[in-house]
Formats: sequence, C-alpha cells, structure tokens
Amino acid sequence: MSSSPVMVSLAQPVEADPDPSPQSAVPVNLPVDLPTMLRQLEDAYIRAALTRTQFNKKEAAKLLGMGRTTLVEKLRRRNLAARSA
Repeated sequence: MSSSPVMVSLAQPVEADPDPSPQSAVPVNLPVDLPTMLRQLEDAYIRAALTRTQFNKKEAAKLLGMGRTTLVEKLRRRNLAARSA
C-alpha cells in the first residue's frame, strides 16, 4: 500500500481571506457548530481511508496518522461501520 495522504473533497470550497489581520480571523456571527463540523470531516477521512485500503484497519490508521487501536475506538464510539475484509 502507498502511504500518500487521503484526499476528501468538500461540498463548498473555502476561499482565503484577503485581509489576514487578527480582526478578520474570527467572524463574529459564525453559523457553524465547529465540533460537529470537525467530527464530520474526520468521519469522512476515516471512511475514505478505509475504502482506499479495502477496509484494512491497520493500513487505514497508518494513512490517517493514528494507531490502529485509536481508529477502532473511533469506529466503535461513532458507530461507523467498518466492513470486514
């Protein structure tokens, strides 16, 4: 297996802020639940890594930069189905 990074496309592209000053770095009215958004992004990466490795948890964990046990625990806690190969 190759150890290249897993690529997951997002529904909407994120554009760079033309004004990188500290005042523009944090929007006042952010309509986003960041923990949920991060969890969804991580779940998408986990699914992509599992698909890419034909559901080999050891190889998927390596692609994701985490231990196999960590991956298995995330799958269990989040009820993500990991098909047995």
